[in-house]
Order: sequence, then structure tokens, then C-alpha cells
Amino acid sequence: MPAAALVIGNAKLNDAGMLLHFKSLAGALPIMLGDPRQMPPQLRERCRGLSDWLAAVDKRHGYLPFRQDLPGFGEPAEGGWDGFQRVNTDTRSGGLIGVFRHGAAEDARRVTIAGLSPRRRYRVRTETGKEVARGLGAQLAAEGFTCRLPRRYDGELFEVLPDGAA
Repeated sequence: MPAAALVIGNAKLNDAGMLLHFKSLAGALPIMLGDPRQMPPQLRERCRGLSDWLAAVDKRHGYLPFRQDLPGFGEPAEGGWDGFQRVNTDTRSGGLIGVFRHGAAEDARRVTIAGLSPRRRYRVRTETGKEVARGLGAQLAAEGFTCRLPRRYDGELFEVLPDGAA
């Protein structure tokens, strides 16, 4: 049975660090347990925004059937970094990248992206639309971009999309 078919970790909407759980679950299938009506309105709105963004990224790239290890990142471990990429390697249109800091001493990490078309131009942006990198697929595979997470336990999701795409 594929991991994406399971409710992994039984993450709940009222858990401390729920947004980090949600971002982490984007590497599988972001299912959260609980009643959203019991969430503070601001947090409920933030979750809705993240959920809508993930759905829009999947609509643009069809990334859900794809999941790859993020080059140079291992399994989650205290004092380290981990991550995933969900790049559509059939269309090479881009996809989703997740990067997580688990108490690591350094607050920044180089992220490279595999599976893109080497000669196609891409850009990498955050959920809020802030562009963090731009370049050919070959450049993003070799040089990548820097992800800075000031909090010792945090995570960020990024969309990779062709240059010029909305």
C-alpha cells in the first residue's frame, strides 16, 4: 500500500506545531485530523491558504504521483536537515520542494533540485510567491539555492515552475 494512502503520524489540527506537521505531510498526502471549526480563526485561515496553495501547485504540475529524495538530504534526525522533492519527471514542469530544519546548528542549507529539464529556465518561489531562485534546470541541479530557516525547528515549502508561468 502506498504511503500516500495512509494517515501518517495521526497529526491533529490542534497539535502544537501543526503548521510544521502540515508542511511535512505535503511529502506524502497532507491529511490532518480534527475539527477545523475548533481552530482559532487566524490559524484556520492560514491552513486554508496552505491547502489551497498545495492544490494549485498540484493542478499546475500534477506532482502528487511523484516523490523523490532531495539530493544531499537524509532522513529526519535531531541536529540535521531533511527534505523531499515532488517534481513531475514526466512533463518536467516543476513541482514541490520541502526543506526542514531539525535543531541543526546551521541556519541555512544549500538545496539542489533533480529531475528538471536541463535547458529549460525555472524559478523557485515560496508559498507567498517570493522568488528565491531562477535558472536553468541544469543550474538548479548543480548549484541550487540557499534555504534559510532562522528557527531551529522549522520547514518551508517551495514551488518550482517554468520561467514565465503564473
